[in-house]
Amino acid sequence: MMVINDFKGWSKSSYGLLALGIIMQAVILVTAGDYSPMTLITTLGAVLGVTCVLMISNRKASNGIFGIISAVIIIVNAIINKVYADALLQFAYIFVLDIPVLVAWTKHEDDTGSAEVSKPLQGFLQWAYAIGGMVLIWVVSYFILKQFGDTQPVMDALGFSIGMIASILCVRRIKTQFIFWFVQGVVSMILWIRASIIAGNGLLSPLGFMYVIYMLNDLVGWITWTRAEHKENAAAQAVD
Repeated sequence: MMVINDFKGWSKSSYGLLALGIIMQAVILVTAGDYSPMTLITTLGAVLGVTCVLMISNRKASNGIFGIISAVIIIVNAIINKVYADALLQFAYIFVLDIPVLVAWTKHEDDTGSAEVSKPLQGFLQWAYAIGGMVLIWVVSYFILKQFGDTQPVMDALGFSIGMIASILCVRRIKTQFIFWFVQGVVSMILWIRASIIAGNGLLSPLGFMYVIYMLNDLVGWITWTRAEHKENAAAQAVD
């Protein structure tokens, strides 16, 4: 029942993005004319991925369920297309993001069934830790991916590093995650479209265009979480 209830109370923009995401994937599927089982599963994974990020924007804990299923599908595709860091990133999401969110967010729900918002990153030191951690992960993962023959090691490693930092911020309910998610979305969109071109499938990549919805969702998420933050602060001040 939690999953069904978590589709309630979304912003109008989120419902619109869900509809746009489903329509976009349907158009890509029909245009490509490929109805093989792998293509259908990939399309499903893209739709579930969109649902997951929309759940995050609306602070619903069951985003973890959709994230796990979507991650498994993307992992298979990433391995086939030799985008190894994205496969590793999705695998990491399951244990660093999806499962922890299911556990942590349910412990911090407000009276609407949504997770409470924590303070955003503040001050030079907190930002330095986040950026420094991202750069460190980027460099290390780049050299590892290069050894494994990754087709796009620089972009792949960059997306992985940004995604890991965003995941940590997400679990901690920090809205600054949406800045990192947006940049990671740009990197991953380019990554998957290039992978589609390399594979001879042209620009129409279901996973590539999935990240277009992700980026639009990041903008909506930032606005939604900011409003929730202001509402929580106002309520706290009223109690004081």
